[in-house]
Amino acid sequence: MGRVRTFDRLFAEAAPLIQQGLHERESPPADGGRWPVSIMLRPDQASAERLEEIMAAVEQLAGARHFRTGTVGSVHFTVRVLERYREEVGEQDEAVQRYARAMSRAALQVGAIELELVGITLAPGSVMVCAHPVDDNADRFMDLLKDELGDDAWREAEFTRDIWYANLLHFAADIAAPSELIEWVAQHRRLDLGRVVMDTAELVRFRYEDGVRGRLMRPEVLASVRIGSSVPIG
Repeated sequence: MGRVRTFDRLFAEAAPLIQQGLHERESPPADGGRWPVSIMLRPDQASAERLEEIMAAVEQLAGARHFRTGTVGSVHFTVRVLERYREEVGEQDEAVQRYARAMSRAALQVGAIELELVGITLAPGSVMVCAHPVDDNADRFMDLLKDELGDDAWREAEFTRDIWYANLLHFAADIAAPSELIEWVAQHRRLDLGRVVMDTAELVRFRYEDGVRGRLMRPEVLASVRIGSSVPIG
């Protein structure tokens, strides 16, 4: 029930901001800012395709030039943000290697992560898919990561993730039809989008793209591990 209340609160906070054009707006990442190296989970192909279809419906009302974070290949559930954005970061980075080892140790101690996708909500800067864990694996993995990261858990030391969600669209421009978007999301607050089972954790950095597919934040995998195993993939 706590998660439901949080999603309700986000909708209540976001709706008047969107109506008045005061919503948050993303901009391309810059050193020291958002979209840093993170640990995330990606839905299976069928689930990702369903979520992209929902994103397309949202775009019809939100308009163009927003970040299309619900596309197949980009849509994800963030488990933990690890630092601030760095343009120059790769697999051989010392911190990245520490993060990867901590992720592997945490992944060994849990089973596959299952989430029920239970509806859509608004946030001040995005449209979200709301998810509820099926069992305690999701929250245990999050807690284990904090423990295994140790001092490297500093970035979210004062922040508690108490909901699971995937962003479909990050607002980055004016919203074309704010009233209609609010109403559409309100009608889909309890939309059943099925269950996702995720057995791979990924350590990623994000690359901003602005091309024929629109504005994207594309995850670039730095390391990945099978959940329930400490053996890296690849």
